[in-house]
Amino acid sequence: MFDFAKSNRGIFTIIAVVGGSLIAVALFMQHQMGLQPCNLCMFQRVFVIAAAVTAAVAALHGGIRDYLN
Repeated sequence: MFDFAKSNRGIFTIIAVVGGSLIAVALFMQHQMGLQPCNLCMFQRVFVIAAAVTAAVAALHGGIRDYLN
């Protein structure tokens, strides 16, 4: 059932989707609900975006195992 999450590509995809969802919710709360983020929230967004982009690139790349086989 969870074979997708057992591979590196699947785990990186999940991390990228969760990170993107967190940023989408944060932006919705800021722009639609009118909540202003604090400095720590802005600082966290940078690292969540960096982690999501890195995970997305890793998921698209596929890892070293593709080249070894």
